[in-house]
Amino acid sequence: RASVIAIAFGCSIGSLGTPIGGARNPLAIAFLDETASVKISFFEWMTYSIPLVVICLISAWILIVRIFPIEKGLDLTAAKMLIKKEIRELDAIGKREGTVIGIIGFTVFLWIFASNHLNLAIIALIGSVLLFVTNSISWKQVEEKMPWGIILLYGGAITLGVGMEETGAAAWLAGSLVNIVGKNPYIMLFMLICVTVGLTNLISNTASVAMLLPIGFGLSQEISELTPLVTTLAIAYSGGLAFMFVIATPGNLITYSSGYYSTKDLVRAGFWTNLVCIAIIFVMAVSYWQWIGVW
Repeated sequence: RASVIAIAFGCSIGSLGTPIGGARNPLAIAFLDETASVKISFFEWMTYSIPLVVICLISAWILIVRIFPIEKGLDLTAAKMLIKKEIRELDAIGKREGTVIGIIGFTVFLWIFASNHLNLAIIALIGSVLLFVTNSISWKQVEEKMPWGIILLYGGAITLGVGMEETGAAAWLAGSLVNIVGKNPYIMLFMLICVTVGLTNLISNTASVAMLLPIGFGLSQEISELTPLVTTLAIAYSGGLAFMFVIATPGNLITYSSGYYSTKDLVRAGFWTNLVCIAIIFVMAVSYWQWIGVW
C-alpha cells in the first residue's frame, strides 16, 4: 500500500515542479500573460515551485510510512532478479529510439532556454512535428492512442474560465467573497488554497484551476496586497494536490487499478497529506514567496 500510494502522490507533487508537469501549469502561465501581462520563464516557475515540491515530498513520505508502516525483514532478492531479467530481455536502443530521445531532449532544451521567446505550446508543437517528419510516429498511431476526450475536457474547462472572466461572473464572485471574508490578504489566500484543493479532489485539476484563475485574478483586483502572480501560483500549485479520491487524477486511478490499496486507504492517506500540503503552500506563500518578491 505504501509503495503504490507513494507513486500516486509522487506524480501529483512532482507535477508542480516545472511548467510542463501538468496541463494546468502552462494554462496558469498563459492566463497571467493575457490578463496581467506577467511573463513567467521556465526557470522562474521552478524558482517558485522546487522548494515547495521538496518539502511536500518529504512530508508525504513521512505521512505515508506512518499511516502504512513498512514491513520489517522484507526480502527483495526475487524482485531484483525479476527486474534484471526484464532489462536483459529488452532490445538495444536503435536508430528510431535514438531519434525520439533526441527530439524529446531538444524539446525540453527549448522549453528551458527559449520559453522567454517562444510559447510553451509552440515548442510542444515543434517537437510533435519533428516526430512526424522523422517518421518516428504515424498519424494512424496518434488517431488510435491520442486521448481526444481529455483535450475536449481541457478545452471546455478553459472556455468556462474565460466565460466567467468576460461576463463578469468571476469579478462578482471575488467581490462577494471579499464582502463575506473581508480584505485580509492572508485569510483570503488561505481560503483560496483550501477551495482549490477541495475542488481539485472532486473534478479534473485542470478544470478546477481554469475555473478558479479568473476568481483569483478578481481577488487581486479587490485586495491591493494580493498580486495576480501570487493568486495564480497559489491556485496552480494547490490544483495539483489531488490525493483523496480515485477520480481526482489519472495517477490515483492507475495505481488504484493495481489492486494493492482500497478507496478507504487513499482517503485516509490523502486527507492528512492534503492538510499538510495546504499548510506548506500557505507558509511558503507568506514567507518564501514574499521574500523573493512574488508579492
